[in-house]
Amino acid sequence: MRVPIPIAIGCCFIATGAMWYLSTRNADFTTAPSPAEQQQTAEQWKQKNIPPPSASPLSSDLQTKKATPDSNTLSARPPLIKQPTPTPPPKQLPLGDLKQSPQLSEYGTLGNHGSRSMIGLATELESKLANQRAWLAWERVLDTTQPDETQHKQATEAILRLSSELGPWNADPTSDITLTLHAGATLNNKAALEKALKTTAETISNASGHILKINTKITFGRGKPPETPRVPIAIWFSRSPQKSGSAGETLPFSFMTDPSEGAMLTSQCQRAVYSLLRAYLTDDTSYTPLPEPPAGVKPDHLLRHYVTRLTWREFANSLKK
Repeated sequence: MRVPIPIAIGCCFIATGAMWYLSTRNADFTTAPSPAEQQQTAEQWKQKNIPPPSASPLSSDLQTKKATPDSNTLSARPPLIKQPTPTPPPKQLPLGDLKQSPQLSEYGTLGNHGSRSMIGLATELESKLANQRAWLAWERVLDTTQPDETQHKQATEAILRLSSELGPWNADPTSDITLTLHAGATLNNKAALEKALKTTAETISNASGHILKINTKITFGRGKPPETPRVPIAIWFSRSPQKSGSAGETLPFSFMTDPSEGAMLTSQCQRAVYSLLRAYLTDDTSYTPLPEPPAGVKPDHLLRHYVTRLTWREFANSLKK
């Protein structure tokens, strides 16, 4: 049996109205509930809405631990490793014309490229058997760059090796530069100082590739020599005036020594020359300062392989007034 639509709609309204009337006829919507009734209603709501265990809120301790990890958690984490910045490869420097004879100052304008690049140049020149140019490039490592201890040792060892294979730079004794190595002292044993100074002069001449010719001159004091075993000795360099001009000389460098120890006196004279030269070049030239004498290096080795031939020549030329 089909119910007409108006009747069906009317029944819905009647059913809804009856249910609303029956459930609210005894309710009071205008009077506020008492505190006891509010508390009872809250308790009933909590009992009907207890959250499941998995949804319970975190305790304050757990929240603190989560917000601030303890030391064990931090230590368990792998440390962050900072990747080192890769070192750029050394720059390839020009070899120059290998068919032409090099100048003593060859490669002197390349020092701003650094020690690694200059060492690479010297090594490549050796591989091409251009040993004279390689020797010059190794010297430029010392006098135009700032080598570290390892690079400095590498350069001095190469210079020692090549200098034993090649001849002196200046083979013409008439074109050398003459300097005078002076010594002043008051002592009885004059022969020992004369021998030590002459040996030092020969070492300097060989170290410079015979660019320099070193004369010696000793001034002995007229007073009574000290009665102590060790006496003071002063050394300095001078250059005679060329045509017009005045003579140039360095400041003296003094040291204490026992003149009776001949071999030690020679070593002390050579070391004193190195110290004098080191101080002079630092103050009066733009070349790389000579390093402090390393422990265990013989003084004649300092003069031969730590001071370049170009440095010896520029030192002599700077004394020309």
